[in-house]
Amino acid sequence: MAQTKPWYVILNSHEARILHDLRDVTDPDHSETDLGGPKRRLRDTMQDAPGRSFSSSGDGRRSGIEPGSDPLREDSLSFLREVFAYLEKHRLAGDFDALVLIGPADMVGLWRDALPTPLRACLQREVVKNLVNLPPEKLIPAVRELC
Repeated sequence: MAQTKPWYVILNSHEARILHDLRDVTDPDHSETDLGGPKRRLRDTMQDAPGRSFSSSGDGRRSGIEPGSDPLREDSLSFLREVFAYLEKHRLAGDFDALVLIGPADMVGLWRDALPTPLRACLQREVVKNLVNLPPEKLIPAVRELC
């Protein structure tokens, strides 16, 4: 049976760290790729007051209009699409054949909903834990312990 070449995707809503193949425990310098997306706060995107609308009954009353979507969720989805494009390029090149996702619950859920079918076939495991901010010397042992 052929041995798999796993990549480990550690992410949150605006940063992804991709560790390439951690099977060789004697190699201290594992390859890591960092991808970043927009890091906005909700108050930054909601600076403007909501629009106003007249009542449909014609009595002249006006009320605020709620925004049509969650801008932070849209940022996260846009960032995930960038991560997926990067992964798909490397999947087609044969750089990996298995994926392990590690991230907070909200991002694991978005990942699950948006993951393209070719990458879905590579997914081996999902772990709900936010490890993005760990320094490299602590990240690799933490990932090995989880997986």
